[in-house]
Amino acid sequence: MNAPTPSDLPRDLSEAGGPLLQRLVALLRTARTYDVSNMVFQRQMQEFMTHLRALLDEEDEVALVAVADYFYLNGVRVKLSTALLAPCQSLLADLAKREVGGIRFLQSVSEAELERFVQLFLGGQPWDNHNSLGKTLPDIMAAAIQGTSEAYRSDGRPTADL
Repeated sequence: MNAPTPSDLPRDLSEAGGPLLQRLVALLRTARTYDVSNMVFQRQMQEFMTHLRALLDEEDEVALVAVADYFYLNGVRVKLSTALLAPCQSLLADLAKREVGGIRFLQSVSEAELERFVQLFLGGQPWDNHNSLGKTLPDIMAAAIQGTSEAYRSDGRPTADL
């Protein structure tokens, strides 16, 4: 199957979101099986970048946000076909697992940056191996900030609660 050209892609954001979501889910699924240097992954990357670049030609940025069981593309609710329901549920679960509400792509995004993002996004959570308390990263960071503030206060240094 040939990658679509920018003129083949929908112009309406509510319609354009489905193909972008489909390509993103396919990219993440492929990355779970293949290394980013593999030709299969690179093909999925090219197809995703084609959709993303077409949107970035029209928009300053592309923000894909999950709210409840829906996706919004730059604030416009994405129309999903029944074929996309299961892949989108998978992506919603991936985002929730990582406590991420969405992904924002800027004009300057490169393939190398996207590859690194995919590796980090799917690479698990490195703090899990050292986390015997069962806390999430936001919990750990909040505790670290609070502990640092308390240490400064006991030392007599000025602090500010963030």
